[in-house]
Amino acid sequence: MHQELNQIVLAQARQLAKMLGSTVYLVSAFSLSAYAGASPTTDPLAYKVIFLQHKNQLKAAQHIAKQYEITENQVYVREGAAHRVIKDYAQELDAGVIVLGTVARSGISGLFIGNTAESVMEHTQSDVVVVKQADFISPIRSVGSTAV
Repeated sequence: MHQELNQIVLAQARQLAKMLGSTVYLVSAFSLSAYAGASPTTDPLAYKVIFLQHKNQLKAAQHIAKQYEITENQVYVREGAAHRVIKDYAQELDAGVIVLGTVARSGISGLFIGNTAESVMEHTQSDVVVVKQADFISPIRSVGSTAV
């Protein structure tokens, strides 16, 4: 599911960049919450875990980036909350537009586009384009009127 969404995001980003004559950067965040409390400065094992996770995440990001003609120096990976990592890189790169995906939820929680997307929109100066997976069905039904 996330792989399909990543492909949709990158395809949309490339199309938008092509229209605007700009460059696509791939930004990926990973969380080590499973290793909460482990400090890389005090625990050599924790440092290895962080290093390996970063290395694996970078390799995966570079692999998908290559499919969309995004060079290795346009791929950024950082440990941290996704909305913070995206915001920080957007500021660093002076991004005009951020394209990100959301795994849209259903029901009441589906009325909102997602915590990460909402946080990014709230905390960045960049425009934000949010894309959903191809099979998304909106929980909000449009109400039409008929002429009498």
